[in-house]
Amino acid sequence: MKRKQQIFLPDTIIDTYAACPEAFYPNMKVVLKICTTLLMTTVTIKQTFSVLKLLKTYLRSTMLETRLHGLAMIYIYRDLVLNIDVGIDEFGKSNRQLEERILFHYNGHGVPRPTANGEIWVFNKNFTQYIPLSLYDLQKWMSSPSIYVFDCSHAGVVLNLFVKFAEQIDKELEEARRNLAQTSFPSSSTNVHPAAQIPPLLPTSSPIHDILLGACSENELLPMNPELPADLFTSCLTTPIRIALRWYVLQKNLFKFTNHNRCSNIGGNVGLEQT
Repeated sequence: MKRKQQIFLPDTIIDTYAACPEAFYPNMKVVLKICTTLLMTTVTIKQTFSVLKLLKTYLRSTMLETRLHGLAMIYIYRDLVLNIDVGIDEFGKSNRQLEERILFHYNGHGVPRPTANGEIWVFNKNFTQYIPLSLYDLQKWMSSPSIYVFDCSHAGVVLNLFVKFAEQIDKELEEARRNLAQTSFPSSSTNVHPAAQIPPLLPTSSPIHDILLGACSENELLPMNPELPADLFTSCLTTPIRIALRWYVLQKNLFKFTNHNRCSNIGGNVGLEQT
């Protein structure tokens, strides 16, 4: 008894194109080749227009094209896993105007004192312990201009060393520019291609333009009053009206006539200047 020969039936167009003999069906081979290269759907385009209905509302009518495009791409491809550390590094390396600053907020409650070498202590989740971070490296990672808020004890130590490192980086940039000006532009008598005379790009940002905010001086500790928030300096920056009222009530010993909730429940919007 003879076995029946098994017949292979392709499931996709690509499999059909691979199985089609060109010697017997040359025209069919061309048709299948065209079908494999055609765009069969426009899901991404349709999805983009549907996302625009959610993003481009009347509250965002003045949004520029760059920001709108970025928000749309983030929403469309929200299922992709992004590496946040790489994004932070690329954003720090990008050129920014003086009006655009990155905020670095250091909450140093319960951490060791900053070292005399200019190191602050940060928590490493991979080692579950505090590790030192050099202010010199931090300034190079952050780029400039930026705003630094150091809400920790002995913040004056950090500020003084930060200024010292900023002046050092500024001198290094000036020296690098002078060296490039001497080496990148040869004399006109030498036969050098014009493209080779263009100097490479240098980091033009200097930490001298950064803004520093510290909670206390070199030998001072953060207040430990249970009636006040632990991050008192940060609270003064974010909610100054509420902290001012709570401080006044605490200094005048008025807690027997009022409570914390009444100090927090302020009429109007605390974010507006009219309040």
